[in-house]
Amino acid sequence: MQTRSTEPASLAALRRTFASIAPHAATLSRDERARLRDQVCTVVGDLKAAGELPERVVVIIRSVAREEGIGPSGDGLVSEAVAWCIADYFEDTAE
Repeated sequence: MQTRSTEPASLAALRRTFASIAPHAATLSRDERARLRDQVCTVVGDLKAAGELPERVVVIIRSVAREEGIGPSGDGLVSEAVAWCIADYFEDTAE
């Protein structure tokens, strides 16, 4: 796990979560998926508040998942996390 001293605490928490679910990423329970979504959305909010562009936020989420061991069997989960990321990033601007 690669926690960086300059990253938000929410991103460090997401790293830990991805690392812990990596062995069973393809078979997450509904509760695990909901907790992961909450964490992704928290990270998105923090990165957006820090001025990160949506494209960069997507790259960060995808990179963290891969760095923490989410492999090809978890591709669906990574795609889902990216979809959550995009939806959350633009949620406030859709009004």
